[in-house]
Amino acid sequence: MEQPEQSVFKYTDFQLFLREWLEGAKDSRKGISLQSVSTKLGLKSRSHLHRILHDPKPPCSDSIIRKLCEVLDLRPREREYFVALVDFNRAETLTQKNEAYRRMHALLALRDPSPLKPDRFAYFSDWVLPTLREVAVFPALKGNLDKMGALFEPPLSRAQVERGLEVLQNLGLLIKDNNGHYSQADSVVDTGDDLVSLAVYNFQLETLELARKAMDNLDPAEREITTLTFSIPAKAFPKIREALREARDSIVRTILEQGDTGDRVYQLNMQCFPLTHQLSEKL
Repeated sequence: MEQPEQSVFKYTDFQLFLREWLEGAKDSRKGISLQSVSTKLGLKSRSHLHRILHDPKPPCSDSIIRKLCEVLDLRPREREYFVALVDFNRAETLTQKNEAYRRMHALLALRDPSPLKPDRFAYFSDWVLPTLREVAVFPALKGNLDKMGALFEPPLSRAQVERGLEVLQNLGLLIKDNNGHYSQADSVVDTGDDLVSLAVYNFQLETLELARKAMDNLDPAEREITTLTFSIPAKAFPKIREALREARDSIVRTILEQGDTGDRVYQLNMQCFPLTHQLSEKL
């Protein structure tokens, strides 16, 4: 079967790749249809293929994946990427998703531009970069890289600071003037939804670990970590969530009122989640 115009390496969503490949194939190849592809895959009906193309949890066995690679006429490296892409999209745990992302990233290491946007992914998933973005604009530092690194615990090397600042400038989040001083730009970092979700999950895990370390390393006067365990009707939870969001918004307003006088970077985490099943689910 002739190579489709769509390159699998341009995608981070295997269902989108399949849908666009099928559209292109129907326009350019006689006899390509949902029915003909379903037959080549050994599926009993077109509805099964429709679910593979559209369902949030596509019914896609390893056998079907192998047959899809044949139908798509993928070369060996393309097959590896496609299999990793399927695993990335259907992963059920953070560990599985990170492993699939690692395989995708390795296969794209020599391709430019990469659809994975490693700098953007790093910003969303690494607590150091958002922190460095705040530290870099401290007036007292005057752009001194060694002093920036010394503020972190453990300290960052000059090379780490340089790399972090380079990423932030490439993303348009920091601006460096002729005197070597930095200012923040009001840029929005964007990437694919799946990558944002994975990066945010990784970031949240990191911040939970930072909170644990803060309990060990910081004086109670320097931190505020409280825990409240309670029971309420499940239907009342939206009110709790709204109260937390209002508290967050109030804190944001307080931060904005301080202007550009920052001299220390803080991390705020708010967690509220069920510890048990709902009573009615177990009776």
